[in-house]
Amino acid sequence: GGRIFVSRKLVAAALTEDELAGVIAHELGHLVTHEGAINTTRLFKEVLGVTSVGDRRDIFEKYNQLIENSNKKREAFRPRDREKGQLFADQAGMFALVAAGYDAEAMSRFWDRITETQGKKGSWLTDFFGTTRPEQKRLREMVKAAESVPAQCRQKTAASQSEAFALWKSKIVAYNG
Repeated sequence: GGRIFVSRKLVAAALTEDELAGVIAHELGHLVTHEGAINTTRLFKEVLGVTSVGDRRDIFEKYNQLIENSNKKREAFRPRDREKGQLFADQAGMFALVAAGYDAEAMSRFWDRITETQGKKGSWLTDFFGTTRPEQKRLREMVKAAESVPAQCRQKTAASQSEAFALWKSKIVAYNG
């Protein structure tokens, strides 16, 4: 479970509904890959030595113990395999995006623009020499994932905004309540 919050800044950054849907699909990817549960399970084991939990109450008690002990084993709380988690979320999100009828390439377009990779994805050679930035590798994997979607499942949409999305976006961005 979990919640996904969409900020006005994110809405403003998305040029199309497809791009916004791509970001939301990526976040859903984190949920369906159970990334949070896997990390919490690892922390339970490393910080508390817990290998099994009981009912909901037991989980809440152990979670509170975990938070109380966070200063004792700070290294356990450092993000691990963050890149891998992002790639898994991108892949799972890509399939959700396409299944919902959005453009498979929207996710990579948005990522390319906000990370300013300028279409540079690196290659095996730049990977070998360690000059490929993580953002470029991730862009490359997004493009590969989009290309792996069968042609009959890919919906090509224009990269321009629909009038309805543009109107909705302007209202969201202007809102100050």
